[in-house]
Amino acid sequence: MRLQLAAADSIESKKIDLSHTLKHVRQLSNIAQALENLATQCENYPAYTRLRDLAREQLALVRAAQFRELHR
Repeated sequence: MRLQLAAADSIESKKIDLSHTLKHVRQLSNIAQALENLATQCENYPAYTRLRDLAREQLALVRAAQFRELHR
């Protein structure tokens, strides 16, 4: 009986961890989409070249964070 309770607790803990991971990945995905939109909009305006470059740099960091979150 104790083993069953421990197994149930372990499964519940993994569900919570997975839920947290999925929430975090969704948040990162939303941020990535916003950065992609910003970089795309800046393409048409030479004055915003630096902002576009910063958005792309941050986008690369967000994608790396997504990868790490999914593969931990």
